[in-house]
Amino acid sequence: MLQGIFAQLGPGADQPGDAIREGASKNLSDTDFLAAEAVKWLHGSRRKFQLKGMAYYEYNYDFSDRTEYTKDPDGAPVKVDTKKHLHVIDNQYANMVDQKVNYILGKPFSLQTKNEKYTDALNLVFDKTFKRMLHSVAADALNGGIAWVHPYYNNEGELVFRNFPAHEIFPFWADDGHTVLDMAIRYYTSIVYVDRTETTVQHIEVYSRDGIQRYILSGGKLIPDKDLPEIAYASAKDDDGNDVKLSWDKIPLVAFKYNQHEIPLIRRVMSLQDALNNTRSSWSDSMNEDIRDVVLVLKNYDGEDIADFRKKLMLYGAVKVTDDGSVDTLRIDRDSESYTTYLKDMKRALIENARGFDAKDDRMANNPNEMNLRSMYSDIDLDADTMELQFQAAFDQLLWFVDQYLATAGRGDFSKEEVVFTLDRNMIVNDADTINNIKNSAGVVSEETLLAHHPYVSDVQAELDRKKKEQQQNPMLQNYPAGNTDTAGGVE
Repeated sequence: MLQGIFAQLGPGADQPGDAIREGASKNLSDTDFLAAEAVKWLHGSRRKFQLKGMAYYEYNYDFSDRTEYTKDPDGAPVKVDTKKHLHVIDNQYANMVDQKVNYILGKPFSLQTKNEKYTDALNLVFDKTFKRMLHSVAADALNGGIAWVHPYYNNEGELVFRNFPAHEIFPFWADDGHTVLDMAIRYYTSIVYVDRTETTVQHIEVYSRDGIQRYILSGGKLIPDKDLPEIAYASAKDDDGNDVKLSWDKIPLVAFKYNQHEIPLIRRVMSLQDALNNTRSSWSDSMNEDIRDVVLVLKNYDGEDIADFRKKLMLYGAVKVTDDGSVDTLRIDRDSESYTTYLKDMKRALIENARGFDAKDDRMANNPNEMNLRSMYSDIDLDADTMELQFQAAFDQLLWFVDQYLATAGRGDFSKEEVVFTLDRNMIVNDADTINNIKNSAGVVSEETLLAHHPYVSDVQAELDRKKKEQQQNPMLQNYPAGNTDTAGGVE
């Protein structure tokens, strides 16, 4: 079935140690070993944070720690059920995830090769559907530290892609750098009805070089799934018309990492996000408590009870007291200034630890210059550099499967071709500064380079063609470079 698993397993984070692996190979079958490792992974700390990241991103917060307790006469804790708490969510974490995704992938990525035929083929594979999926992959990578793309053939024999979040995939790495997969487990659940009773079924899929083996996880054991048998990654017809199973030479799972150590973003900011939510919730509780801002203190009131006092105060605007009586007031003041300052500092700390930027930063006011903008983007740029480096490596691994597909489909052998993927960051820029820099560079660099950096140009070749046509119609424009804005043909 899965021969040689133990020999293939390499050391790595959350992987079994040598002693455990050696003992398992002597005392456990392959499926028993996989079941034991899967159960350990399902309840491990790494997956816990991956699930936390996804939950926080989806506004699924746990407010159980805000439950209040008192003590009974014997000193034992007793839950206070009479007080209702408001659960206020100020989800800066989700904002940071969306900010980073749109910063690095807000604009469609581009690819360049020296082979025009290869470029056209890649653009068909990495189409709008793939680019949309890549947004989900980036969000999953931030929430879980790593995300996965699964290339496979659809029913029409076309290469398509599917993304898996981190908490569904348990990888078995072949190296310490986590760059080569030996095998991987995918875990997911489904709901079935047995005798009208809703039951959750735990599914385990084992991805190896030979294909996908499917099991049911029950009672800590792996049971072959009779409804979903083992499948190959692809199939073809032989000369006799029989189906022949095909397999990749590599595991068809590509890791898109947030950072080298696969640390989720939530680990940096969870305590700050919890403190922010709890502070807002506690303040809302305080503001909504059934107490009055002014408490009346009665001294020698000439009446029967408090209700009578309130009635006379409302009817006559006055009350009668004895000779030495009085009505004083106690005013309850809430320190809103300290609350506002604390929230502002907490939010700033969260943004800094998440390595994002504050769109309401003072540096954004009054037409900020390029230096102010670069200063504001410095933290997110550092994070984007790391994430882009990991994504570039993932694209290279994904290209192997694409090249295999193109060769099998008879479109050509492009395995020796080099591809450059460019992620165009979606940052706010000062267009006036950019255009001035282009003007100052006229005559120093080529017109094509100037147009490539012009904020109003999206297709350089199309713009060059338009400029050539304009110059043919108006010879006066031939002496002006792309960056010049002093003529009617320039851009203001």
